Amino acid sequence: MLSKRFQRSKEIFQKASDLPLAARADYLNQACGADETLRAEVEALFARHHAASSFLEHDAQSLLVPMLAAEAQVSLVGRQIGPFRLECELGRGGMGVVYLAQRNDGEFAQKVAIKLVHRGLGTEEMQRRFRRERQTLAALDHPHIARLFDGGVTEDLPYFVMEYVEGRPIDEFCDAHHLNIRARLALFQKVCEAVKYAHQHLIVHRDLKPSNILVNEEGVPKLLDFGIAKLLQQDGTEEKLGDTMTSQPLMTPHYASPEQARGAAISTVSDVYALGVILYELLTGHRPYQINSLSAREIERIICETEPEKPSAVVAKIASSNETDQAPSMPESISTARADNVEKLRHRLAGDLDSIVLKALRKEPEQRYSSVEQFSEDLRRHLEGLPVRARKGTWNYRASRFVRRHKYAVAVTAVFFALVLGFGIVTKMQANRIALERDKAQQVSKFMVEIFAVSDPNESKGRSVTARELLDSGSAKVERELARQPETQALLMSTIGEIYNKLALYGRGDTLLQRALLLRRRTRGDVDAEVAETLNKLGNLRRDNGDYLSADSLLREALTMQQKIFGPENLEVAKSLANLGTVHYYQGRWAAADSLLRKALAVRQRLLGPQHAEVAENLGNIASVLQAQGDYEAAEPYYHESALMLEKLLGHDNTFVAIALNNYALHYKTRGLYDKADSLYHVALEIRRKVLGPDHPNVAESLMNLAALWREKGDLQKAAPKLREALEIYLKTLGKNHPYTATAYGQLGSVMRAQKNYAAAEEYYREELAIRRATLDSNHSDIAFSLNNVATVLVDQARPAEALPLLHEAVRIMRAALPGHWQTAHIESAYGNTLLALQRYAEAEAYLLESYAVLKAKRGETNKGTVRALERIVQLYEAWGKFDKAAPYRSLLQQAKPASSSSPP
Repeated sequence: MLSKRFQRSKEIFQKASDLPLAARADYLNQACGADETLRAEVEALFARHHAASSFLEHDAQSLLVPMLAAEAQVSLVGRQIGPFRLECELGRGGMGVVYLAQRNDGEFAQKVAIKLVHRGLGTEEMQRRFRRERQTLAALDHPHIARLFDGGVTEDLPYFVMEYVEGRPIDEFCDAHHLNIRARLALFQKVCEAVKYAHQHLIVHRDLKPSNILVNEEGVPKLLDFGIAKLLQQDGTEEKLGDTMTSQPLMTPHYASPEQARGAAISTVSDVYALGVILYELLTGHRPYQINSLSAREIERIICETEPEKPSAVVAKIASSNETDQAPSMPESISTARADNVEKLRHRLAGDLDSIVLKALRKEPEQRYSSVEQFSEDLRRHLEGLPVRARKGTWNYRASRFVRRHKYAVAVTAVFFALVLGFGIVTKMQANRIALERDKAQQVSKFMVEIFAVSDPNESKGRSVTARELLDSGSAKVERELARQPETQALLMSTIGEIYNKLALYGRGDTLLQRALLLRRRTRGDVDAEVAETLNKLGNLRRDNGDYLSADSLLREALTMQQKIFGPENLEVAKSLANLGTVHYYQGRWAAADSLLRKALAVRQRLLGPQHAEVAENLGNIASVLQAQGDYEAAEPYYHESALMLEKLLGHDNTFVAIALNNYALHYKTRGLYDKADSLYHVALEIRRKVLGPDHPNVAESLMNLAALWREKGDLQKAAPKLREALEIYLKTLGKNHPYTATAYGQLGSVMRAQKNYAAAEEYYREELAIRRATLDSNHSDIAFSLNNVATVLVDQARPAEALPLLHEAVRIMRAALPGHWQTAHIESAYGNTLLALQRYAEAEAYLLESYAVLKAKRGETNKGTVRALERIVQLYEAWGKFDKAAPYRSLLQQAKPASSSSPP
């Protein structure tokens, strides 16, 4: 039990926390009276609270009550949390302990970081919020954000399972590698991209600091603890946390914004402030403030009232131990760590960078950059020698930027005057554009904050709010409230429409993206980067929804526009090349797909380097194209490199990793390596269920892949239920007229046929064919496969005359799409078999012999499909009465059959 004195001091602390600062002192005087020891204990609680830095900043003993502090000293190494075994401690702090954990359930090897929150903080309300928010946070899918894989409660201990990142804090990495200012800014911009991505997905970090941004040896930054501090803060009230320490927001004082220090409302611009502090430190080796006191009042005063010095001024000073938590750093050592000398570093920071950093650190939220994107954009403009919005737009300043970029051209006086005249016009246009972008960013920031209000308990009345409800609410607000602000309306419609697509809510997403495209054409013209971006998003949605012709048209227009705007060496151009390549793949136009994907890969490798998620995804797409053309040996290394690179860059539980593993498994299945395929299919299914939930089309795809594998192995009892589950998901999420739904019908037909339930098989196959005809070009190879399915089951039912015209059409399609391909030979063999059933022996002979020759050459003598073609030749000659011709083929058949059982189909 806690002491009565501590109970009393905690009670006073909690009540005082709810009071304004002006009234707090009077309350403490009244509550503590002459008991100076009690007053000191309460003051100590305030000091420890404000000094706490989320999870790992301070030792647990300095923040928690004695009972929790004692609990914090107990090591849980060796404990089992779900499928993970805790291996060793990575760190411990006031809120909990982080362990390195190893998966040990035999499924696959995986290292993760598991954060256990102290038992005293695991109230029922907190646990409820953990469960509600877990899936939203796990959906953050960005190469520079460490993923939250899972979470839950074990024996009243809330826990989070996170990606384990091996790296150094960003400030230590920069100093250890002596990165110059340009390199530091480039690395910092990657961090900004990650924070921007989270803000677009309605999540504010609230605890950005160097120790939460780790950089690996390849120079790839990863943000940690996204949303965790936010979750804890939302539950941190006296009513709901009961015996917890405090109802005040958790924060790290050195990086806390003024509104955090005051306990005011937090928004995306609070993250902008924290990023400003981090950039200040990366550039100068100093922090903006010296927080020497642990007094809550003093910390708040410093953050809210003290103006930081310019980076160019502070860089020439000694960084005290109070700033860096280490020995004092001399200006010479600080500049050396930045590959410069003191004077050159001071000059490098003066001007633009002074203004940019100090704008991010403004006390008033509305005076800062209104978005992380705006902050990063000013850094980009500085690096490219363009005027930055953080500085006053005087003619002298803008002209100096222009002269710096064009110093040789302005040497000629006549040209100089002509350029200045033109520059004045451009400057005016830029000023108008900057004002518009500023207003748009402010409107977007305000909109995001209002969307968060939907999850306020007073708004939701205690009901859990889903991501779909947030999106529906947001899209309705966009339509209703931003009609007079078309650029902002288009931006938000485009963003929300893309998220709808990722959730497989294609109809709603299509509507929003069409509206965004119309607005952007109207406000920005027909040739514009944002118009092209929207065309790309709408094209991808149409592709995912199976409308390949429309997707092809939209993506071609986007590509042409981007090439005109950016030129060939550009990442947006590469993205459009890859998107159009995938559409060609689905259309069966493999040569065109291969060409586009290789062009995209070359651009991405030049601009992003060999190790990047976009490069890995591109490699996997090329592998799929090679696989579709039957070139398995060429496809293998592409699949392998893609899967390894994605898991290394994105972590195990990631949808892109699941796609790579799924495609790799299909490769193994096609080659008859069933055990390897089964293992990879199961891993992909587990990832998708965890990240996407049980009713997502990608989960259905994994179920179908497993079922197809089991059917091929002869395990029909296991296959049928999985296929019905997949079909139900597709019908619920995609509707009937979708290629994936067609595939599910076809797979069920194959299982029914294998079970000799021919009537049911025919019904499923005909559903498949109808959908293919409704959604695909009439010469698509998938229509040929569906025609073959229906025809084959008709022959099974002794109805070859009905089957023959279907197979005739299928052969025509396949010979045009895949001449000389083994899949074409399969359908030609089926056509010959149908002619045999109709006793048209001479015609049957030509088809059966030709298809056997192709299958033998392409698939081998012992392949199941080759053996089946051989059986049909023997049957033909015996039915025809030409036993002398049948004899050599029967001999070949006897040699091939013993090995065929283990060969791929």
